[in-house]
Amino acid sequence: EGKKVDLSKFEKKEIQELKKELEKKEKELEKKSSVKNKKKGKTEKDKKDLSKIKSQISCLSSKNHCFCEYRFMDKSGNCRWVQDVIRLAKNTQNNIHEIIGCMTDITERKKREEHIKYLAMYDQLTDLPNRRLFMDRIEQAIARAKRDQIGFALLFIDLDKFKPINFVQQTSKLNLTS
Repeated sequence: EGKKVDLSKFEKKEIQELKKELEKKEKELEKKSSVKNKKKGKTEKDKKDLSKIKSQISCLSSKNHCFCEYRFMDKSGNCRWVQDVIRLAKNTQNNIHEIIGCMTDITERKKREEHIKYLAMYDQLTDLPNRRLFMDRIEQAIARAKRDQIGFALLFIDLDKFKPINFVQQTSKLNLTS
């Protein structure tokens, strides 16, 4: 005759193992990022990544799945982005009988996203911030000045005949690359 197994204990054990795995990942992240950040300490991005992972794992038991993107340092000291997807499979008694997970390296996708953001905010010819970024920073400065009740100054310099020079440089750059 087969033995009866209390699956509710199994469920708690699996969640505890998952939390241990999270703690292990956190320690690895802290160790790898500390190599890079020894002098300056943990960056805000590092703290944000760790808090994202913690919040996703902590609500895993109620949502039955979690999805998270975060960074870590690989063995050679390079920053890598990964996408973590974890799902809990439950049986007919609604007890966890399997944890299914997939980790995908999304570093190249993140690099492309950063490049697109850069192209949207900087002039391709001069690598200077463009009007969109300038307006964004002005809006931030105005909001900060209002919030902190302080003033700020803006120095505006107009370069005569810069547009024709810029146009000539852009067209010559296109001719060189064609």
